[in-house]
Amino acid sequence: MVLKEYFMKISPFIFSSKALAISGAVFANNNFVIQSQTGIGNTATANNVDPDVSNSLIVQTQIGVNNSEDALQIDGTSNSTIVQSQIGVANDSETAQENTSNGQINTTQFGDNNSVNAGQGSSSNGSVIVNQIGASNTANSQQVISTSNSSLTNQIGEQNSAEIYQEEQTSGSGTLLQFGESNTGNVLQFLDSGSNSTLLQVGLLNTGRIDQIDSNSAQGSISQVGSNNYAKISQLDTNSDTADVVQAGTQNSAETTQTISSSNSVLINQLGIMNVVTTNQNLSEDGSLTITQAGSGNLVDADQNTLISSGQIDQLGSQNSAGTDQLGIDVHLLVVQVGNSNSSSIQQDGVLLNSHIAQLGNSNEAVIIQGGLGNSLSLVQIGDGHYKEITQTGVDQTSTTIQIGNANFANVMQ
Repeated sequence: MVLKEYFMKISPFIFSSKALAISGAVFANNNFVIQSQTGIGNTATANNVDPDVSNSLIVQTQIGVNNSEDALQIDGTSNSTIVQSQIGVANDSETAQENTSNGQINTTQFGDNNSVNAGQGSSSNGSVIVNQIGASNTANSQQVISTSNSSLTNQIGEQNSAEIYQEEQTSGSGTLLQFGESNTGNVLQFLDSGSNSTLLQVGLLNTGRIDQIDSNSAQGSISQVGSNNYAKISQLDTNSDTADVVQAGTQNSAETTQTISSSNSVLINQLGIMNVVTTNQNLSEDGSLTITQAGSGNLVDADQNTLISSGQIDQLGSQNSAGTDQLGIDVHLLVVQVGNSNSSSIQQDGVLLNSHIAQLGNSNEAVIIQGGLGNSLSLVQIGDGHYKEITQTGVDQTSTTIQIGNANFANVMQ
């Protein structure tokens, strides 16, 4: 009755635009703070710090001008939730959950100088979601020593930068989506089992990067659509790796490295202008490579030092060049080049090596060296400035060469 009379004395303005807070020993199982502010020099801070608190809730909403929000839940709270929303001008939001279970952080900012820093440490079944729509977006999201965690960041416009960092997790996931202007990515997952990463950037100064280190069942994926694209996936000392990179247009470059791992696979597709690809899979088993490039300054450099691996490289037009180096047992390679300044150089050392090269038009050149046991090679060159040199050393080698038109030259040693 005393509590009811107390709330009846609060004016409607204060109740709706300032705060409602209930805490203390009597309400320790259902703490909550709700704050709402509408205009000018907004700042809001709330924290729940108590090992006996469960079902804690903090909700903070601010609408206009010098927005800043801060919320904190630590020391054993369970079923915690932090929700922060800001609409306009100098937005900043920082939240943290530490030593919590079933925690969730959700932060949304709409316009101007957006920045978010969220976190979760020593938590289980946590989730972090960050959404920012316009102006100087930056977001940072961390989850450390957690189980079944997940994180999602969306940023739509202007000077985007986002970073997700996840460490010592089981069944962790990350997703980072950015749509327009000065995009930069970064996702790092470290000491993680069941890792998962996705990064999509659509327009302007795209850069991406996914690192997964000392992880199990790691995957990665980068998709970038337009302008100064660069993508890097490195998965080091992992098991059952997969990496996908797709880039559509302008100054494409892609780089993947997978080291000391098994069941590797890489797929890279690049469509237009200054295409470059470098991949490297070392000390791995069942590695696989698929690379497709469509137009302009194509170049591929691929290394696999593996047991039972295969690779396929397709290049369609302009300044094509391939180059691969595969060392191992039961290694298969296919290179297809269609038009303009084609060149291929392939060296394979090992047992049961198998390579096929097809070049169709313009300044063709192929140099292949295979050393080992049971190697086979086939080469097809059809038009313009053919040159071929094949060297095979070892036991039980076979070689097939077809050259059809223009400046043919051939040199074969077995």
